[in-house]
This record gives sequence, structure tokens and C-alpha cells, in this order.
Amino acid sequence: MGKESNWGNTFPLTRLYVVSEGLSELTFVQDILAPHVQGRRPGLIVVEAPNLRGNSSYGKLKKLIRALLGKPSAEVLVTTMIDLYQLPGDFPGYTLCNKYKDERKRVEELERFFGEDINDRRFIPYLQLHEFEALILTDVSCLGKYYPKSKDALVKLNKSIKRNTDLRRK
Repeated sequence: MGKESNWGNTFPLTRLYVVSEGLSELTFVQDILAPHVQGRRPGLIVVEAPNLRGNSSYGKLKKLIRALLGKPSAEVLVTTMIDLYQLPGDFPGYTLCNKYKDERKRVEELERFFGEDINDRRFIPYLQLHEFEALILTDVSCLGKYYPKSKDALVKLNKSIKRNTDLRRK
């Protein structure tokens, strides 16, 4: 008689917004994270990545996050994918957290201040300790997917990185 209706499905669609600092983070969210998360909960979650296009003031970031969270009843989760490096000076806890020698502790505390400032249980603050691009470059071959015409250059770059890494170990 055709397909069964989905009227019995009472689970609402959840939107996950990953506020991305730049193009590398945006590409990661769209091409890798979104298909993975959406594949695990088909029809129940949608992942989107608003892009900050590089540096932004904290005021602009907070305004964007608040707009994404919308009404308190909305089925929304918001997180961030922002590098610790070059956080804006008006970021919550920025001056207080500069005293920490341990970078992980610094990130933990900045995330805590960030979460307290947004003050919404649907917000999950995340700051990337290391430049996201540096993590990508640990395996240059992954770039071949995005730059198929540059495979030879990427092989040379990978060899160069490996050679320099080996020299540092000696």
C-alpha cells in the first residue's frame, strides 16, 4: 500500500551549529563532521557551520551565538570551532587566563568563562588548542582530496615535512 507514515516519530529535528573560525574549519564541518553526525541520526539532526571568516570581536561572536540559539524552546545546539591563537582581547576571561603557563588549563578556563557568559545549556564552548590547519598538515595526503591537481606537489611537501621532522629527532 505504499510507505508507512512517520507520524509516530515524536523526536524533533535538532540543529547543531558549529560556529567556524575560517575556511578550513568550515570545510571540515561540512565535509567530514556533518556527514558523520547526520549519518548516525538520520532525519533527527542537521549540522550547519556558520563561518566567522577569520578574526572577529567577541561581541560579534556572542551576538551570532545568541541569534543561533534563538528561543529557549528551540531544538538547537551550538558549539564553536575557534583556535586559541589570536582570540580577541575582549573574550571573556582573556586577561585572567593569560597567567596560566599550562595551555590546556588556559583553554579549559577560557571555555568555562565563555560558557558562563553565553549562559545557555544548549551552548557547548570549544576552543581549539592548536591551529586547526596544523592538525590537517600532520597528514598532507588528506589535502589530495581537495587539490587533486596538486598531488605531485603534495607528495613533495609530505616528504619535506617528514625529512624535517626526522632531522629534529636526531
